[in-house]
Amino acid sequence: EISECLVGSEMCIETGVYLADYDVTAELCPTERAALMAFTFPKTDSAHVVIDAFDKGSYIKILPDQRKVVGFSTRNSGGVPANFRNYFVIEFDHDFDAVLSVKDGEYKEAYEQECNHVGAIISFKIGKRGEKVQARVASSFISEEQAWLNIQELGQADMEQQSCIYCGSFVHLIYIGTMATKLLCEPN
Repeated sequence: EISECLVGSEMCIETGVYLADYDVTAELCPTERAALMAFTFPKTDSAHVVIDAFDKGSYIKILPDQRKVVGFSTRNSGGVPANFRNYFVIEFDHDFDAVLSVKDGEYKEAYEQECNHVGAIISFKIGKRGEKVQARVASSFISEEQAWLNIQELGQADMEQQSCIYCGSFVHLIYIGTMATKLLCEPN
């Protein structure tokens, strides 16, 4: 489902996808350099968000006490400097129940990984059906610090408060959707 509205003279796009096999809804609302994401799960103790930093060189650091994941990917399609990095930062609104990192396809019990292809699996306990896990996501080609500045585009709103109040292009919607986060929920 894609809903759109006009704010001033700009088109805003908010999209949501229902994953029927898992009874999960994933929503995305982008700005120019950031996005607000929400995952609505059934009651479960095995709800997961999978973060893929891609191959061709990547780094990930899980900060459970801060509910954050940071990292970078060097994956690109050419035409970039040799030291290219796409830095990303993700901040969740729920405590992490469990975490695993992934290093070249193998699960690791480490909070920090750097190699060809890394990722993270963040697990949450969901106490009631319909509970949302929200994530604030931003990226930067400059630095992790710049990505944290970019996340400020989201302000303090969450998916419950906003009603398509952020403006972003459809191209950016596709980009941020493929940047870092995939969704996985194991049914009970």
